[in-house]
Amino acid sequence: MRSHLFSQFLLAALISGQVFLGAASWELPLFTAPPRAVLDAAAQIAVPPGADVAAIDLNVMLHLDTEGRLHWTQRSVSRVLTAAGVRQLSTVTAPWAPWRQNRPKIQVRVIGPDGAAHLLSDAAITEAGIPARLVAGIFSDRKILSAPLPAIQAGAVVEMEVEQEDREALLPGGQFGQFPL
Repeated sequence: MRSHLFSQFLLAALISGQVFLGAASWELPLFTAPPRAVLDAAAQIAVPPGADVAAIDLNVMLHLDTEGRLHWTQRSVSRVLTAAGVRQLSTVTAPWAPWRQNRPKIQVRVIGPDGAAHLLSDAAITEAGIPARLVAGIFSDRKILSAPLPAIQAGAVVEMEVEQEDREALLPGGQFGQFPL
């Protein structure tokens, strides 16, 4: 099963600031395309005045197996336009349920306006419990991975991939998931 959905970070950015959604499709491969080619391609996308972030490409792939386990991959390419855009895209997060899911895999490459590429280091990713105040006072064993994006600044292009995979099905033969909109 494959489906395209809006991501949590993009929707949060839409609510908190000015985000331009580009209509063009992104043809370059993430993480392996030459940095200068990425910057040049991102610069070709016209952005209206006042936008803080240009969400160039967003792709969410879902695969539900016959046992009800979900494999979820979100890939995105964004161009940071302003200081407000830097604040919106300064951190990557991935919540998960350790009792039934594998630890999420996070991969990020930030390409600065000078063409220098900066990869997110695994050492920069922290793991913590989700505070009860964030989930209506309910204590949970859910965890969240988070990391600051390296060298994030106005004019940078951010390539991001977050991958999550169930070890155990929450509902055998089916799936219950949350995809915040």
